[in-house]
Amino acid sequence: MSKEYTSSNPYIKVRIDKLFDDESKLKAFATVIVGGTYAAHGLKVFKSDEKGLFVTMPSISYVNREGETVYKDQFHPVTKVGYKTIKEAVLEAYRIKVEGKEEPVSEYEYEDYTLLDLPFD
Repeated sequence: MSKEYTSSNPYIKVRIDKLFDDESKLKAFATVIVGGTYAAHGLKVFKSDEKGLFVTMPSISYVNREGETVYKDQFHPVTKVGYKTIKEAVLEAYRIKVEGKEEPVSEYEYEDYTLLDLPFD
């Protein structure tokens, strides 16, 4: 039997790794650390006329039996609330980076470990 686990939204830290020029629909690459434990690289911020700014998860592509290119997320939230939480955090980090402001200092308290091995300064 499988157990169902529930939890509150974990702490999320976002770093914008690269910005792209105004001509590109791809606006930025981002890295997300979830709960101070897991890192996901390759999230993308896009801008379209229909959707405005939106976030896509890191994915791989392959050609299926019908010869069609299929994209499969390598990292993704499992709930709508989880997706909304990550999306909002990435878009907020993007806005801060574009405006040239300093990134906010985290209020998250780390205990008994450091982030030395993670990709943040």
